[in-house]
Amino acid sequence: YISQWGSGATGEVKIINLNNNTVSGTINTGNGAEGMVKTTNHVYVSCSGGYVNDSVITVINTNSDAVVTNINVGPNPQSIKMDATGKLWVVCGGQWNATYTTLTQPGRLVRIDTSTNMVDLSLPFSSLSSQPSHLVVNAAGTKLYYLYNGGICMQNTSSSSLTSSPMVNRSFYSLGLDPATDILFAADAVDFVSNGKIIRYTAIGTILDSIATGIIPGNFCFR
Repeated sequence: YISQWGSGATGEVKIINLNNNTVSGTINTGNGAEGMVKTTNHVYVSCSGGYVNDSVITVINTNSDAVVTNINVGPNPQSIKMDATGKLWVVCGGQWNATYTTLTQPGRLVRIDTSTNMVDLSLPFSSLSSQPSHLVVNAAGTKLYYLYNGGICMQNTSSSSLTSSPMVNRSFYSLGLDPATDILFAADAVDFVSNGKIIRYTAIGTILDSIATGIIPGNFCFR
């Protein structure tokens, strides 16, 4: 499955046949299909809104390639991760006003019970000028990390309230976590013209080192 925005005002998931590397089908989703998580028989697709807005996680049955339901989680869901108990966590970015000067709906951190496909926890953020983003989870599935309000925040999956202050007070462009070591990789795009860098942190926010990169370091892949 490959998620795509479509026109930016639609969303869909393409089905790829890996035997011949062709597109064998299309599944319509909410607007701006983006992040995905697969459980045993379902794929959960966060619909981040594309160039418009949306508020759903589209659930696809992988046996039939049919949409089971759309779960309303809040404005413009982005990153989606699974914890140790099999529940899904979603960071919703919130919704900007027409001039992109303030959020008319703040971001939120949402938990989904995959046994019922219902939201069982929804935690709104307070800022109307900062969007949470780049949710990652540690290897044990017990701690969440995300970027918000000029810092890296850490959240225990057992907590029912938002963390009160960032673990690291520094703005970053993106965030990754090495599942083999639980080391955080925080990307600094600097001025978006010069070469960037990656700063590595321990799971409790202690700085380890920095690594020079090319311009605008973005996503991470670990193997």
